Amino acid sequence: MRKRANQGLAVAMVVFSMLFMHACSVHEQVDTNTADQQRSTAREPEYRVSHKILYKGNELATEWFYEYDNGLLVKEVWESPNSNPVKGETVYTYDGQGRRIKAVTTTHSDYSKSTFTLFDKQGQATIIDMGSQEGKKTFTEVETIEYEYPEDRTSVLVYIVNPDGTRTLDYEEYHDLWGHVIGNSRYGYSQVVYDRYGAEIGRIRMGTVKDGEFLRTVSDVNTFYDKGNNIKSFTGYSDSDGFTSHQFTYDSQGRITRNIAWHALSLELDQLLISDRQWTYNPDGSYIEETHIYDAIPAEDEAKRYEVLSSTEYSPHHIPTKRIVTDVVSGVILQEIIYDVEGDPERWTVYRDEGPESFVRYEKNRDDHGNVLEAREYSGDVLKDRYVYEYVFQ
Repeated sequence: MRKRANQGLAVAMVVFSMLFMHACSVHEQVDTNTADQQRSTAREPEYRVSHKILYKGNELATEWFYEYDNGLLVKEVWESPNSNPVKGETVYTYDGQGRRIKAVTTTHSDYSKSTFTLFDKQGQATIIDMGSQEGKKTFTEVETIEYEYPEDRTSVLVYIVNPDGTRTLDYEEYHDLWGHVIGNSRYGYSQVVYDRYGAEIGRIRMGTVKDGEFLRTVSDVNTFYDKGNNIKSFTGYSDSDGFTSHQFTYDSQGRITRNIAWHALSLELDQLLISDRQWTYNPDGSYIEETHIYDAIPAEDEAKRYEVLSSTEYSPHHIPTKRIVTDVVSGVILQEIIYDVEGDPERWTVYRDEGPESFVRYEKNRDDHGNVLEAREYSGDVLKDRYVYEYVFQ
């Protein structure tokens, strides 16, 4: 069980940045709930997604429509025309500085079965069981979120508005002066550190699960700097979640060269993973990042020893071009990803001892402005997901 738990943690650590949503980065064009967009008043005219359609295979799954005002997303409408149709809308409100202050989401579901599938705004499916109800029913849900920006700190307070008008703090998101998200108290606590070039070099993630839900506990986090104002160490710990500790080194140009991190699942240190990340730079500015993750407590059985190596190649513009994840003990390649010029997966292969288990391929068609008109995901030769986009210039 310990190896199985360690595998889950370590694999999450080396592949969290290459999940499928990253493969379709165009989706971020319609998600304005980010630090940069929340806090910035500058909105340069650009092409924004006005209409998006998701097909599962050849079946229409979800359709979205977006409305803008002065470059800000003010309304989002979606509909999933399945056997129990679901439709809804979110209306956004902003202050005079262009910061989002309110979001009201209304969802309507018509169903004639006791169990049906509900698709959310991201196209993810949830099974809704309405018991032994018969006949056509309507399920309506209204969710109101409000945002506040304290003047004495660079953060966003996110509140859930209750039916009686009272508010419950959902989470707080912390930013640095450049708009980077450096902390988030949602579902536990996450904190991120960056080097002077804006690249993420360390992350602490802690959260306690109880009865299937994360408790929003904030751990103690300490950060120390060297004389060159580079982050030297970064440590977080809590009684329930163990600790994570990062130690950094840099070259003469202030570029990160190494980050050794210890990840303890509990303060008893019965499960301790070490992550050793090293950066090697080429004269043209491209570089290779290698992440070596292994169990600091050797298993008595050599066959159960856990050790994974992730090697990622980057262009001079900090865009990944290739990544390979290998099981060091067996020498078996676990994953191989080839990226396109934007850093999105172009081909993603997952291996097992007997060879590739699944082959995922991504394809995109663009217009003359570089906007993605169609994005497709294949598993082998089978088309899984297909997104179609239309744009408006705002």
